[in-house]
Amino acid sequence: MASMTANFMSTGFGVLWSVLLLGEATSLAMAAGGGLIVLACLLVSNVNPLDLLRRSTLKAEQDA
Repeated sequence: MASMTANFMSTGFGVLWSVLLLGEATSLAMAAGGGLIVLACLLVSNVNPLDLLRRSTLKAEQDA
């Protein structure tokens, strides 16, 4: 599983470094692609993003 996550993240880091070091232009489509990469990493790692949202919402309600 970890090797699959590393494969997904290499694309994201490649784009990140090209923007930071080479001054490449970014777009909304690139940001959406980055979000899909993060979502894919969560799913491959067997983490349910909806559970994370529910936990943060419950915690915020308990703190208030």
